[in-house]
Amino acid sequence: MITQGDSIQILQSEDDIKSFLGNLDNPQKVFSWIHVHGLALSCNFSDSAVIQNDDGQSWNAVFTEHTQGCSPIIRERVQVNVNIEDWSITEFARAEISRIEGACIGRKPPGVLSFSQAELKKDCNTLGASLARHAAYEAASVVAFEQLKKELDKYNAPQALLNRI
Repeated sequence: MITQGDSIQILQSEDDIKSFLGNLDNPQKVFSWIHVHGLALSCNFSDSAVIQNDDGQSWNAVFTEHTQGCSPIIRERVQVNVNIEDWSITEFARAEISRIEGACIGRKPPGVLSFSQAELKKDCNTLGASLARHAAYEAASVVAFEQLKKELDKYNAPQALLNRI
């Protein structure tokens, strides 16, 4: 899904996404294409890089991927090559860079079902599965904000704050 102002457009296939991107002529488009293919790029782009190869036919990208978000939290350094002509992505290096036991990234509000690691990995490379996960987490955030507002109201939070939620 893409937005521009008040306009919303749903890209339903890889061809739609390719048409939207036009071509892979800059690092942002390369990272977008990598993300579409299910690689969980870290939100911290300061540790990422995309460099066009001398032949002009491909890009090499290096980034951090969260490969597991809960007990343990695992982060890996990933290197891929993205071909400009056929849009293929080839992973050529991967190494675990951190592991944190007994912790999880974020939390789900009460009443929201958790995805098992098997469910998250199932069909993770399909656009539909990726969009479904994003939609589920977006719906969970709506529930979380509704619950937050109720709890703040219960504890007599200022009305100005409640109006912003």
